[in-house]
Amino acid sequence: GVDLALRLTAIRDPKRFPEQVNRQGVQRIRDEAARLRRMVGDKPALSPGGMASGLSRPDRVAAQGR
Repeated sequence: GVDLALRLTAIRDPKRFPEQVNRQGVQRIRDEAARLRRMVGDKPALSPGGMASGLSRPDRVAAQGR
């Protein structure tokens, strides 16, 4: 499985993360997060896992809202 919390820690502070981090990848993630934050505001209703799920399967999330 994937430890989402571990990855979020690496994105939050790559210098303190014990493993090597792809800095360009982190910057792309931060840029995308800023773009999404502008769309939803500062206090999203979903947890980080919920947001990741919605971004990965938007068709299923939309179907649940019907």
